[in-house]
Amino acid sequence: MSRVEKRVRPGKDGKPGETRWRARLSLPEGRERAKLFTRKADAERWLAVEQAKVVSGTWVDPALQRVTFADWCDEYFEAVTKRPTTEARDRNVLKVWWTPALGRMPLGKITPLDVRRVVDKMAATLAPKTVSTNYGVGRAVFGAAVEGGKLTVSPCRGIRLPKLRPKEQRFLDIEELLRLADAMPVEYRPVVWLGGVLGLRLSEIAGLKVGRVNFLRRSLIVTATVAEVQGRLLEDSDVKSRASRRTMSVPGFVVEELAAHLQRTGRSGPEDYVVQAPEGGPLRASMFRPRVWQPAVRRAGLVGLTIHQLRHTAAGLLIAEGAHAKVIQARLGHASIRTTMDVYGSVLPEVDQGAADLLDRALRASGPNRVRRLAAGQNDADPAAGMGSDLGLSGGGERIRTADFYVANVAL
Repeated sequence: MSRVEKRVRPGKDGKPGETRWRARLSLPEGRERAKLFTRKADAERWLAVEQAKVVSGTWVDPALQRVTFADWCDEYFEAVTKRPTTEARDRNVLKVWWTPALGRMPLGKITPLDVRRVVDKMAATLAPKTVSTNYGVGRAVFGAAVEGGKLTVSPCRGIRLPKLRPKEQRFLDIEELLRLADAMPVEYRPVVWLGGVLGLRLSEIAGLKVGRVNFLRRSLIVTATVAEVQGRLLEDSDVKSRASRRTMSVPGFVVEELAAHLQRTGRSGPEDYVVQAPEGGPLRASMFRPRVWQPAVRRAGLVGLTIHQLRHTAAGLLIAEGAHAKVIQARLGHASIRTTMDVYGSVLPEVDQGAADLLDRALRASGPNRVRRLAAGQNDADPAAGMGSDLGLSGGGERIRTADFYVANVAL
């Protein structure tokens, strides 16, 4: 039971010495925390505050708060499970930005101001999106400290990040895509079709095996990747997210190109990689970019094009064909429609306008006179009576009469 006890130290010659007050805090698991005070009022005040924290579930053992940020980072990576590429990125972000500034500080002493300083330092040299990503790494570490009972609240609160600016995406048109394929060594042309038409990531292309391509049904399954972490290849690594694990329909042209490629290379085993390194085995991104990709891009006159921009091209082709945003999301393997809209939202309105134009043509094709009658609130069965309200364009006793269907719509 929590209580305040009087403690009197023995003085000289048997006389009473200094009086102290010990506040004893009882914890749910049967343990106690005690603290000495010179005044009884201070002991009672401290005990009341700590008891309130225990009741609300926000009490944290001060000993745990003395764990340094660097030591907690080590515990954090032992406790969480991440994709190898994600863990490597997070470790590097903490090593470069967070640990130099906060590594020796006890978790309980780190304030939002300390976090703000780290963010400001990143913002001075990094792009806003990179700052946001790196901040997310630190926020996850502090969030885990709260969940692990090391902190009451995270210091990552009230932090204003640099404003994200929409980045103009680069898309290839069909002619440019074909030109790139022609410039690519024949054994690596599937990279252009898988990335520029289907929107696969390079790690997904490298991890695609023959057995996951169904040539009869014209489809393929994305279930694994080949990841490269600090020079080490990780085969059959998991995909980026649950949404990245997907089955895709494949255009007949791409199916034929893949079939010709496999016949030419003699890769027929279900566990054979569709695209391989020159000496065989899984493709290394660190080797492929400088040795194959960049020379081909220069030959095609597309200097500066990145492999990831093939995904943008795949999305652009879908948008040009009027594909719905949800279809684009599913084919690219985005975990959220928000990601799709954030990346391609500036282009999708063109599809929306195209849909409006199609509706306009359909309405006008039904007969100009009929459209005018409907806009004027007249019934098809009795044009002169004006009793109809097929499109809800008449209200009260006053009808909207106009020859322009769109003006009537705006008037509503």
